[in-house]
Amino acid sequence: RMRNMKKVVALLLTCVMVFSLCACSNSSSEKPDNTNKTTTESSTEPSKAVKDLSEIKIGMISDNTVAEARVRTYEKAKEMSEKLGFELIFQDPNMDEAEQVRQVENMITMGVDALILMCVNSEAIVPAVKECNEAGIPVLCWGRMIDDGELAAFVGSSVDNIGTMQIEYILENFPVTEPQNWICLDGPYTNPYCSIWHDQWLEAMQPYIDEGLINVVGWTQIEDADTQNAMETTENFLTAAEDDVDVCMAISDTIATGAAQALAEHGLSHIPITGLDAETIVLKRIADGTQTMTIALDDYACGEVAINTALGILGIYELGEPDDYLENKNGEVPCYYAQPVFVTKENLADIVAMGYGTPEEVYADVPKENWPEQFK
Repeated sequence: RMRNMKKVVALLLTCVMVFSLCACSNSSSEKPDNTNKTTTESSTEPSKAVKDLSEIKIGMISDNTVAEARVRTYEKAKEMSEKLGFELIFQDPNMDEAEQVRQVENMITMGVDALILMCVNSEAIVPAVKECNEAGIPVLCWGRMIDDGELAAFVGSSVDNIGTMQIEYILENFPVTEPQNWICLDGPYTNPYCSIWHDQWLEAMQPYIDEGLINVVGWTQIEDADTQNAMETTENFLTAAEDDVDVCMAISDTIATGAAQALAEHGLSHIPITGLDAETIVLKRIADGTQTMTIALDDYACGEVAINTALGILGIYELGEPDDYLENKNGEVPCYYAQPVFVTKENLADIVAMGYGTPEEVYADVPKENWPEQFK
């Protein structure tokens, strides 16, 4: 991150811009909550508009819609567009880098006022981002930092410490007091956060490795976070370790799902396994006791944060102060966050009540009499 002085300057400039936007309105506007922490606390009501929302067209491009987290974020954005009256154009490249570049170019042609973009590849998308810059279209980086180009904001969950959250949960709840064998499955390093989370795992594990308490029998990245790839990789690691494995660190739910299939085939469904994204299939495994935890990025709140931030950047209403700043090669990027939430068996019912899966899906393998009272 930039030095504190740069952050102060950036904040002052932001305040000047906000004051200027507000001065253009004949009436004052109440600042929206752009840092919603949970779906239940969030609000879709904007501050009093200084221009007609019906004139606004926002583009939104995901990396895929296989991950339920992406769909939930989009659903919230769509709900807000229908309620507030602006146009939302959504596209999905299905993890195809070249297709995503074409989709960005299409958004420019369609004349979007702002673009919310989760990149497939943080480097390959840069030329398209710079095309948006030249066209005067603000680009909001959604969930995954882009290497270069001018970014109006980073929106999504606060994901800097996801790796730390996962590893600390395991070490605190399953103390390593005797030598153990671990499998570690990273996500693709084209996602820069996967490298950060890798380092967080390693930093926490290193003292145990040095003492001979943790022996890593397999550690690799899973390309595209693909479930089949994760299953085959885990199968190979288990075979090499002769099924002597005590923990499986999986960076995401799609990876965890593949690993869990291999673990089940080897009679190891009982060992701790991590995840990220709160996919329905993983929540179902948490319910029946075959997965330890996952992390929900509060995808609905992410969608709201993304839209609130885009409308704020467009001058529809006052934009709140950033939660943080990140950097790319172009410079400093203000960040607007929703906060991640641990999901375990203890709070699973609350997560389901928020809209993550349905009780019928999540508790399908649990006898009805053992369902949480609120779902019986």
